[in-house]
Amino acid sequence: MTFNCSNNTIETVLEHNAMSLFRCYKLTLVMLASIALTGCASYQAIETTAIDEQLNLPDSFSLTGQGTALDKGWLAFEDAQLNLLIEQALAENFSLRSSFSRVKKAQAIKKQVNSQRGINVSAALQSSIFDRRADNSNDSNSQYTGALSASYEVDLWGELEAAYDAADFDYIASQQDYRAAAISLSAEVATTWYELLAAEKSLVVYRQQLAVNESILILAQEQFINGVTTISDSTQQAAQVASSKAALANQKAIVDALRHSLNVLLGNNVNKPLATEVAQLPSLPPLPATGIPSAVLTKRPDIYSQWLEVQSTQQDVAQAIAARYPSLSIGLTTESIVTSAADLFSNWTTSLLASLVVDLWTGGKNAALVEEKRAAVEEAVNDYSQLLLEAIKETEDALSNERYIKQRLEHLRQQRELTYQALDQLKTYYINGSSTFTELLNSLTSAQSLDIDVIEVNQRLIANRISLYRTLSAGWEMPVHMN
Repeated sequence: MTFNCSNNTIETVLEHNAMSLFRCYKLTLVMLASIALTGCASYQAIETTAIDEQLNLPDSFSLTGQGTALDKGWLAFEDAQLNLLIEQALAENFSLRSSFSRVKKAQAIKKQVNSQRGINVSAALQSSIFDRRADNSNDSNSQYTGALSASYEVDLWGELEAAYDAADFDYIASQQDYRAAAISLSAEVATTWYELLAAEKSLVVYRQQLAVNESILILAQEQFINGVTTISDSTQQAAQVASSKAALANQKAIVDALRHSLNVLLGNNVNKPLATEVAQLPSLPPLPATGIPSAVLTKRPDIYSQWLEVQSTQQDVAQAIAARYPSLSIGLTTESIVTSAADLFSNWTTSLLASLVVDLWTGGKNAALVEEKRAAVEEAVNDYSQLLLEAIKETEDALSNERYIKQRLEHLRQQRELTYQALDQLKTYYINGSSTFTELLNSLTSAQSLDIDVIEVNQRLIANRISLYRTLSAGWEMPVHMN
């Protein structure tokens, strides 16, 4: 349908034809009513309860405690220095900043998709010159064209709405991934921090062991000079001193590597000094209440993000189904073609167009697209189920490890105490000549090894508790922007 309007502005023309646009829209909807009866872009949504029932999740974990469950688990250690380190890492870590950039990218995509649901307006202005010498004339004419167009796609089957919902789910999922990255970062900083403290504590022990071994070497040499022992005793102890020096050098490398790792997590230069002189390994806080698996773990950001992926793929299915049905677009174009620029806004021709498009034959492409999207839903559901089971395993592993690491640590401490008692007795026996140097050396080596084992197992117990806090954490609110 075409309307001719003279001596009116663009605003007047658009207002004059607004009702025509509305009438055309109503008429087209009536035309499509019969088509709507043939089907709709619906799909069977999947609920978390159905997945939980299928997985047969346990009602509780194998072990629970009386401690308060904290999303910021590191606070349970009451370590002010660790708190400052994690705050710095959350602000400066580059991997976390990269995760936040993905949030911004998902937000921009969501805005792009949302813009497709509105009216698109475009304007054009063109000037051209016609040469009339072909008509035996020596002059030429100018022509000026101005156009203003507006178009709107009617979302009959919810295709645009489904596309927006999918983008919205992806955006929220990116936020959850950001929170999950923050949880992992905080756990990694805490673990590395206590690994560093344990490594430096072991370094002190290695230095003490070297000093003890050197003093015993002197004793062995004196015993040899006095004719009490043979040269083999001195040789064995010299070898033990060399072994201690090698272990000390290796431990120094471990300490430096941990310092480098922690600085990278903090966003620092790798060689920046870290104040560890007064820091101590903490006592283990009370075991937290673990709660109900299905209630606790589904709040974890990484698991919730995967569930949002399920919902997003379900919207992709709805969008693919809707794409198989007719699409309706309504357009309004106002155009002026004159030979004088002064008359450009005087004479207008307005065209109103309703376009109905339907694919009659695609060789099965659209049906295959729907099947592809349905398979993507199945993949996302299976990934969600697997992630949930792995989360339960992680929690149960941490609970089981804590029980047995505690037992091992207690036995190691008892063994170390008894070994040092035996060592003191053997020293006396050796000096009195009633014990061999080999017996003394074996007892010394065992005692020194137990010193390191106790430190390492204690650190492993702390790291395991950090892992438990991480697997139970639902995260916390992160800043909406980063510098």
